[in-house]
Amino acid sequence: VTTIYIFLYVNSENLSLF
Repeated sequence: VTTIYIFLYVNSENLSLF
């Protein structure tokens, strides 16, 4: 698992909050 996937996953959760 690359950090890119983790970054996208975190961004997805952040977008969901907003």
